[in-house]
Amino acid sequence: MALLIVGSIFAITSRNNAPKSTIPATVVSYDSLQLNRLVVDTKDGEPYELKLDNGVWKLLAGEKLVSIESEGLESALSSIKAAKPKRVVSRKEENWPNYEVDDSSCTKLMFYNGSEALAGVCIGKLDFNQQKRSMTTFIRQYDANDVYIVDGPITFDWNKKANDWRNKQLVSVNVGDIQKVVVSGINNFSLVKSEELGWSTQGIDLDSAGIEKYISGIANITSSDFNDEVEAAEAGSPSLTLEIYTDTENVTLSMHSTAKGEVLQSTSNPGSMFSPGELLNKLLPATSAEPAEAMEVIVE
Repeated sequence: MALLIVGSIFAITSRNNAPKSTIPATVVSYDSLQLNRLVVDTKDGEPYELKLDNGVWKLLAGEKLVSIESEGLESALSSIKAAKPKRVVSRKEENWPNYEVDDSSCTKLMFYNGSEALAGVCIGKLDFNQQKRSMTTFIRQYDANDVYIVDGPITFDWNKKANDWRNKQLVSVNVGDIQKVVVSGINNFSLVKSEELGWSTQGIDLDSAGIEKYISGIANITSSDFNDEVEAAEAGSPSLTLEIYTDTENVTLSMHSTAKGEVLQSTSNPGSMFSPGELLNKLLPATSAEPAEAMEVIVE
């Protein structure tokens, strides 16, 4: 009986003294309430910052903060914070390049509260298992040697250039909701829609196929041709405005001539400036300033 008791005590003591796993519960840990700044340094681009501004994430472009697609960032943050290491694949620094988690080949992501570092990771190579049809990512905590493997394509979430995060939308409305379009400045015309007659201008009915093509073209306009050199104060009066009226919202695009070139603004994306480029052809389907002639070009 005494031997049984001693044996039980030894077994319990051995379990209590057994070495604990060195694998953390999550690959990155920080207080979400403290996080207000991110620094992303990809292997193929220049480092850039994302900052929390009055509760909204924005990109630091030059000296100003500009809008981003915050849903994408929130999703990426959620994924990496929830990422759980499956196992350690290496504990040796000389093996880092094999998994692309060394400083020269990884995407380095740092989490800050102001200037205080909260956490950081080096996001490396993506591994695709053809048989299981699954993707995993190699990750190293920035101040440690261990290389972990985690589920999911984390690399895709963060290996992005600065402009990839930005809000590229100038207009996004339902085509069927557009009731009126007014262009003024370089060209001047207005289009009005009625349930009985369809589209018309100055009381003249218009070819439905041609107009619908034009309306569809202006209902969804995006651009990645940002112009961050021009400040809003430099824009001055617009040389062209396009006003789109819908059942639920109105959107105005305005083009301005500045000393640094033409820029385009949208009320749907305040704070961002775009270079018009080929967008002008979409906004102005005619070269004539006369409404009637302009409509002839539209319906061709």
